[in-house]
Amino acid sequence: ARIAKAKKDVRFCVQYYFPHYATSESADFQIQSANYTLKHKTAKVFDEWGRGLAKSVWDDVIKPFWLWLNGEAHYHVIVTTSYDRACELAEDLRAEWEGNPRIINDFGEQHTTGQWEKGFYITKSGFICKALGAGQSVRGLRVKDQRPDLITVDDLETKETIANPKRQKRLAKWIERDLLPTMDGKIRRFLYANNKFAPIMIQTILQDAHPNWRVFHVKAYNKVTYEPAWPQKYSKTYYK
Repeated sequence: ARIAKAKKDVRFCVQYYFPHYATSESADFQIQSANYTLKHKTAKVFDEWGRGLAKSVWDDVIKPFWLWLNGEAHYHVIVTTSYDRACELAEDLRAEWEGNPRIINDFGEQHTTGQWEKGFYITKSGFICKALGAGQSVRGLRVKDQRPDLITVDDLETKETIANPKRQKRLAKWIERDLLPTMDGKIRRFLYANNKFAPIMIQTILQDAHPNWRVFHVKAYNKVTYEPAWPQKYSKTYYK
């Protein structure tokens, strides 16, 4: 009954399975984005949330777990500026599979003695996660008959890319022409987690080229009233 409830209600899923993250109740925009992602098997989602709004936690940990719980995620690829940084991001969910007592209690031991490395692991249930640096060759992403069905690009922009429009365009094309085509099944979800802090970014290039992709743009607070976007976590005086 608990698993059935968690499948339908991502807010409950977070509260029960990730209490160490759920120090505050989930924000409405987080729930909206998660529900949209689950509803659309080929969702292309930009979680363009302000600093401190937990976009990496949601797109690297909570959404992949919740999609897996619903039988909608089998092979997750995490992409960021470098392979080493992508490995660090992939460690967050791997740590949950390995040591979260509530996940282990309800779904069994997920740690394996086989493929369980930093940057590439396979759980006992068959969930695969692979870390990838931006611009890396995507050849070899297939594992037996499994190809990626969930890709998260997290915090890809740097000061160097902002100052180099040609590199921004190259990375946008790499995402379009190399990364996304690694998904060829019925489920092909793409998540992009990054705040919008400059007029032209890799994400804005992609958004302009694909106006039908969904953008959840959320500012951390209202600059006039100081009303926070996540009132369950931040008070009005926090940003002021």
